[in-house]
Amino acid sequence: MIDGTAVRYPQFDWRHLLLVGHSLGGDSSAQFAADNPSRVSSFISLDSRRVALPRSAGIHVLTIRASDTTADRGVLPNEEERGHYGTCVVHIKGSRHKDMQDAGSEQLKAKIVSAIDTFLTPAQHPKYACDRDSKLE
Repeated sequence: MIDGTAVRYPQFDWRHLLLVGHSLGGDSSAQFAADNPSRVSSFISLDSRRVALPRSAGIHVLTIRASDTTADRGVLPNEEERGHYGTCVVHIKGSRHKDMQDAGSEQLKAKIVSAIDTFLTPAQHPKYACDRDSKLE
């Protein structure tokens, strides 16, 4: 699908994708990144829970976590991997998995957007910024 879309929209850089997905969409995006690491530069997960997040120096990762769910074992990088790969993990206190969508509260959506804005803010090193392992009230 990406290659077909690239033909229709050649003005975009289809070789350095930023993937964003919630829940199963995050799992699907994580699997695509694992299968095609040279095509993905960044990955944002909104509480994906089944597929391991990318562990690659070439893929910048932000994962925003809900309070009412847990990821399967091995999905989230451990503390050492977070430091090594620069993975950003943001926990939003009191948030629910099912509310991390358009129909969620304005307050929750603002927190999600804030975390994404921080991650996408240009920084010299690392390329993407985060408040590592932060908890948003």
